[in-house]
Amino acid sequence: MHFKEKVDKSIEVIRKAFDQYESLGVGCSFGKDSMVLVHLVMRVNKNVPIFFTTTPYKPKETQEFAVRMKDEWGMNLAIVEADEKIDGKPWEIDPHMCCQHYKVEPMKRIIAELGLDGWFAGIRRGEGRTRGEYQYFEERDKLIKINPILEWSEMDIWKYSALYDIPQNILYKAGYRSLGCEPCTALIDDDEEERAGRWRGTIKQGGECGIHTQSLRAEGKFLGLKQRSYTPAQRLAFIRQLHEDKRVPEQQLPFVHPTAVVYDCVELGARVYIGAHAVVGGKGVGAVWDENGHIVEFPQFGKVKIGDDVIIRSNATIDRGTLDTDSTIIGDRCIIGPRAHVGHNVNVESDSLILGDAIVCGGAKIGKRTKIGANATIRNRAIIGDDVEVALGSCVFKDIPNGKKWIEERTVKKTLDWKNL
Repeated sequence: MHFKEKVDKSIEVIRKAFDQYESLGVGCSFGKDSMVLVHLVMRVNKNVPIFFTTTPYKPKETQEFAVRMKDEWGMNLAIVEADEKIDGKPWEIDPHMCCQHYKVEPMKRIIAELGLDGWFAGIRRGEGRTRGEYQYFEERDKLIKINPILEWSEMDIWKYSALYDIPQNILYKAGYRSLGCEPCTALIDDDEEERAGRWRGTIKQGGECGIHTQSLRAEGKFLGLKQRSYTPAQRLAFIRQLHEDKRVPEQQLPFVHPTAVVYDCVELGARVYIGAHAVVGGKGVGAVWDENGHIVEFPQFGKVKIGDDVIIRSNATIDRGTLDTDSTIIGDRCIIGPRAHVGHNVNVESDSLILGDAIVCGGAKIGKRTKIGANATIRNRAIIGDDVEVALGSCVFKDIPNGKKWIEERTVKKTLDWKNL
């Protein structure tokens, strides 16, 4: 696709969006891609709402450029920011949380206030590793995101800017290729990925702030006994309290993804990683039938104790213990795979691995250096010994001694080849 075809395609996408959806807005960061996007959209609709999510850490050059362009182009611009400022340097403690508080949450608010059906975004496939799979039209929680310049290259952006005399942020003259908040934007070489200077030196390097990866609809509240979900500000305060209490040294603070839910019954060790949409410390599914045959859920009051260097992958769930004196325990250096479920009062000893979609029912015990295969189920309060391997898809309903392997409904000799089980 040559340059003119790309421009024509973008205009076609924009017109189609306005034909199909009643209320649309434009997200603008006042970077080079956003300026081209705004120009393209305003060629179709000059009165389209435009919103700029700013933060206390946006460079003054970007802030001043936004005010200038609002006047020069007659933008219908709303500048939105977080309701409160977090003290200190949150980007150093947890850059994911900082972005969630200062960018994602204000975006949710302005989209709700404007009553938008969808919004235009200035993302391109070629910017970096995180943007290769986007489409022109995307839907998440009934909110449409339109990406008109998806197929453009970095050179196309500068070509259009030159041909149509698009003003650009003065910071590009200093050599920057992708602009964000000042502490999280670095100069990069020409042969690096375009977004490699974003969050450089952190776990987020070259990644996303969250507005393109999360739902931007208002979230519901978690209800239940002695439980709550952390907002970004609360989660940061929680991590700081750990540090102040000397429970976790600063260099060993845990990382909790902004979309994960960690209830206040959870004790986190050092260097814990909890992935997207994981739920740690929620109530399990324990229930009894009363004298009338009605099912009654019984409350759970216990804790979850997570050791050091534990990895809990996305969408995993770990239930709290049942009584005040009970705990669900995940030992040091364990890994809980995506969508795995660990029930109440389970004890997983150190260096064990529970793979994706596995279920460990309440009260079970998993020994050291043990591997539970994907889609396996451990039930009947089974006690699994040390150095055990449970094959994928198996159902374990009785104890397994140390060093054995389990496939289907029988134990097999340790000498057998795991690949052939």
